[in-house]
Amino acid sequence: MTPHAYRHPKRHGRLLGAFSGILFGFLMGSTGYAIWDASLPEAVLTAVGAAIFFGLFMGLFLVHALQDTAALYGYPIGTEHRHVVDAHVLLVSGRPGPDPITNEVARKRAEMMLGTPYHPKTTTALFSVLSLVLLGTAIHRYSQSGPEAPFVVLLLLALGTTLVATVLLPLDRRKRRRAAAFLDALEE
Repeated sequence: MTPHAYRHPKRHGRLLGAFSGILFGFLMGSTGYAIWDASLPEAVLTAVGAAIFFGLFMGLFLVHALQDTAALYGYPIGTEHRHVVDAHVLLVSGRPGPDPITNEVARKRAEMMLGTPYHPKTTTALFSVLSLVLLGTAIHRYSQSGPEAPFVVLLLLALGTTLVATVLLPLDRRKRRRAAAFLDALEE
């Protein structure tokens, strides 16, 4: 996906905007249905409206961001898909390889990864509090109405935020360490 994003930032930004709009719309509609006792037509209308507005906003934002990223971290001319795949392997291992184009692609990916803002303690605390609030709300809904759809949606959202805090954030931390190790090994 990364070479596609760098070659066609407008198209890729629109696709990501549409995907994020659909996801956000689903979350808003299910949250309205589960937490605020909205009727099914109200939840669907909320989901469609949120998907359209958030998708448009994110599409515009991502097109602009991807154009800037492609200008800064775009791959060298002659980069093929195999170079990107091999660069990913090099970043996972934390060591440069023999191919200069693959090393250049890996260097650009490592610089981009390390150039993004990173606040692991704040993000972990935020997702932990959010999962506790969602779990508390799910337990409250279960005590009121039993195992109905609102309880299940809230429980799934709580599990999802817990997985982000316990699995995805440590994986991101490991990727960043290996990217830094790759850049250090490349300079030697």
